[in-house]
Amino acid sequence: MYIIGVLEKWMTATSQLADTKRHDTYSATVRKEIQLEMVESIDRVLSDLHSLSLCENSVHTQ
Repeated sequence: MYIIGVLEKWMTATSQLADTKRHDTYSATVRKEIQLEMVESIDRVLSDLHSLSLCENSVHTQ
């Protein structure tokens, strides 16, 4: 469930980033903040997936 929430946030950030490219009313700083949020979200998801994978592997090897 956590991963789904993070993916939803990532999709929202992607949408916001697309909006900023359509409308130049957003500053470059805002665009960079949105991009940073996206990268951090992706890092969290990948880290969680890696942790889940390790847990699953340890269960199967026991």
